Amino acid sequence: GLAEKATVAELLVAIRNDVRGGASLSKALDPHRDIFTRFYVNMVKAGEVGGALGSVLMRLADHMERSKELRDNVVSALIYPAILFSVAVGSVLLLVIVVVPQFKQIFDQSGKALPFSTEMVLAVGVFMRSYWPFMFAGVALAIWLFVRSLNNPVSRARWDVKFLRWPVMGKLVTKVEMARFARSLATLLQNGVPLLAGLSILKDTMGNAVFRGAVEVVARDLKEGRGMAKPMNEANVFPKLAVQMIAVGEETGKLDEMLFQVADVYDREVASAVKRTLALIEPVMIIGLAILIGGIIMSLLVAMFGLMDLPL
Repeated sequence: GLAEKATVAELLVAIRNDVRGGASLSKALDPHRDIFTRFYVNMVKAGEVGGALGSVLMRLADHMERSKELRDNVVSALIYPAILFSVAVGSVLLLVIVVVPQFKQIFDQSGKALPFSTEMVLAVGVFMRSYWPFMFAGVALAIWLFVRSLNNPVSRARWDVKFLRWPVMGKLVTKVEMARFARSLATLLQNGVPLLAGLSILKDTMGNAVFRGAVEVVARDLKEGRGMAKPMNEANVFPKLAVQMIAVGEETGKLDEMLFQVADVYDREVASAVKRTLALIEPVMIIGLAILIGGIIMSLLVAMFGLMDLPL
């Protein structure tokens, strides 16, 4: 809104004043690390040193556009499953909290023994109807604690390890991080940033703590003269195909070009993995919802037929 536009205008004025005062663009951007990351500032600095700031900014814009496109593709692909899950949970809660307790009065008046499944459904319905505020408060508290743990570096590192071990999500996270790493490093190298400095910059921009630690180890081994591909292979974090392609890039002296190819490969892999995951999640959720609601309804029907002495 207007407040956001005013903030952007104030930022631009501050940067312009610093540049007019004799500071370079990179130094003018550096104090605003909440907006311009270390990666961004170092890219601008490399363009200033090489005398090609215009082309560097164009490449930086292309890099940011591709990164945003990758992120948006993943987010947009998850919107439908999130909506489907919300509708499923809402439908089950409505059925259990509102509909099921209405049958309890009928069954209590009959005085007949109920099947075990019906008793369980009724007990859950009555419990949830009586204590739903506490249940929602508990869910909200659990979500708050989870988000808080993700913001804590120590607990976030433990979660990152768990995320990579999950069968489907782990592979997706690996491919996303690999695509981001390859494209970011290739962009840095193409604009004159040394490989060791580029790895040092990327270490702070990796989203997953496991990959961040692996990049730090690779940078340390590279400093000792072991190259880049071998330490990456020993880290057992980076995909084997990516490591092999990077090794070829090192041997041929075209590491930046090969890294761009790696990024393109894993961009496509991410898109393909998201489609496959959705193709699996959607029918599983639909079938699971049908089984759950069908089970609740059948448990009530069995009891109703029993009251009327009708065969099921």
